[in-house]
Amino acid sequence: MQSQIITDDQITSSSSLDDTTLPHFARLLNDKHWTPHPEDDAPWLQISFDEQMILSGLVVEGIKSLELGWIWLDEFYLMYSNDLIQWTPYVYFEHGEKVLSFNFT
Repeated sequence: MQSQIITDDQITSSSSLDDTTLPHFARLLNDKHWTPHPEDDAPWLQISFDEQMILSGLVVEGIKSLELGWIWLDEFYLMYSNDLIQWTPYVYFEHGEKVLSFNFT
């Protein structure tokens, strides 16, 4: 996403806080960032590809807030779809849905 090969209109979300936190700001090493609306109980960020892709990695970056310091996700689910109707959770070794979490120690 950082390279802009994925266009802004391929990045959508369930909500945004305001016009300064739109989904296409969810790119690495960007001065801006995506923030869902606080009333969004199940926020999601969606990246649409023009063709089927095999993803071999995922990088997540936090933001630095003047008021709160560093802010980042603790965990999230990764899901995929071929038709945008039925979504399949990423499954790790067939043990069920995998919650992706981060260790910041």
